[in-house]
Amino acid sequence: MLNRNQISISIGLILFFSILYSVILGSNGILERRTLENRLNTLREDVDRLETENMNLEAKKKFLKDDETALAREARKYYLLSEDSKVIKFKETVSNESNDRLFASGLPASHFKKKDTKESLPPVNMLKFFYIIGAGAILIGVFMKFK
Repeated sequence: MLNRNQISISIGLILFFSILYSVILGSNGILERRTLENRLNTLREDVDRLETENMNLEAKKKFLKDDETALAREARKYYLLSEDSKVIKFKETVSNESNDRLFASGLPASHFKKKDTKESLPPVNMLKFFYIIGAGAILIGVFMKFK
C-alpha cells in the first residue's frame, strides 16, 4: 500500500506535469502564442507592403488619368502598341470607388511568400504526444519505485 508521503508526491508530480503541459503546450500556451505572434508579424508586413503598393498604384492611376503622353507610353509598354498608334481614352460614368482594392503588380502570389523562413519548431501535436508519453513514463517510474 502507498503511504501518505508517496501519495502526496504522486499528486504533486501530476499537478506539476499538468501545469507544465498547459503552460507550454496548451491552446493558450507559449508555443501557440509564439506561432500566433509570428503570423501577426507576417500579416502586418503584408499589410504594409500592400498599402505601399496600393498608394503607388493610386498615384500612377492619377498620373495616367491626367497625362495623355504617359498614358500612351504605358499602353505601348504593356499592350505592345506601335509608336504611330492612337490611344482612345473613355470617361467612366460608373463610380469605381469601392472598398475592395485591386493590386495589379503583375507578380505571382508565390513571389510574396517568404522563402527564407523555416519553421524551427515541430508541430504542436507531436510535442503534445511526446510530452504525454514522457510524463506517463516518469509517473510509472515513480509508482514502481514506491512499490
